[in-house]
Amino acid sequence: MDLEGVLQVDINITDLCNRTCSFCPRSDASIYPNNNQNMSLELFARIMDQIEEWRFDGTVILAGRGESTNNPKFEKIIQRLLRKPRRYRAQVTTNGWRLDRYWKYYRQLDNLVLNTYTTEEDFFARRTKYPRLDNGERIEDYWKPDGGSVEDVNELPDYADPKGRPIRWKHQFNHRAGLIAGGTAVKGPCVHPMRGIFINFDGQLQMCCNDWSHQIGFANVKDVNLFREWRDNEELRRISTELINGNRDAVAPCASCDVPCAKPQIVEGYKKWI
Repeated sequence: MDLEGVLQVDINITDLCNRTCSFCPRSDASIYPNNNQNMSLELFARIMDQIEEWRFDGTVILAGRGESTNNPKFEKIIQRLLRKPRRYRAQVTTNGWRLDRYWKYYRQLDNLVLNTYTTEEDFFARRTKYPRLDNGERIEDYWKPDGGSVEDVNELPDYADPKGRPIRWKHQFNHRAGLIAGGTAVKGPCVHPMRGIFINFDGQLQMCCNDWSHQIGFANVKDVNLFREWRDNEELRRISTELINGNRDAVAPCASCDVPCAKPQIVEGYKKWI
């Protein structure tokens, strides 16, 4: 597949989270146990070396199924992510765990996604204390109160700050390809495997960030070149072809996925890259 369509590389550097939110698979340990398993600094450095070798100019994101700051090597990892010069955009998605400790690094990012899962008061306090990054960009912050279902959070009304200014906080959850109860499977085209690369903490190259049940994995980046494998893997090409043509039922776990369909113009754009 053509690398032109890859917009981001998500690196899940830990399988450990400090929270078990009600709308997350971790809320039920029998479905998704909280595992203290972490990507090594050596493996992360190998991935970053390949990203630089391929002159990738999309976004590299520390995000996935755990809270990145739980990795005991997080400080060294984010230092490597921020290393200059770089062509890619550096981003971290966090629930704010240890926000004060790592702000000196976060502020240097190109983008920071900050999810507040506690109170509305906490959300506004963080928004006041940490309004912008060093590049002038406002932090992409969301309030997603723990305690309800996926549907409960998705149905929350839009918010405004105390001065009445609108807040771009709304972020729709999904049911993680049927791993969380509820939700209605969507039929139609998807471009997730083509627009982004997902690497798990153990180095496994996976089809999609929403495949929490780890049903589809490819080679391990410990053994192969990340971008060459993504470009040349025939199974990934087959799956991408099925999905872009709307055949979600042909791919587990996509048959149970409720992530909305890609817009027609996006689908047509990606068809030329398969």
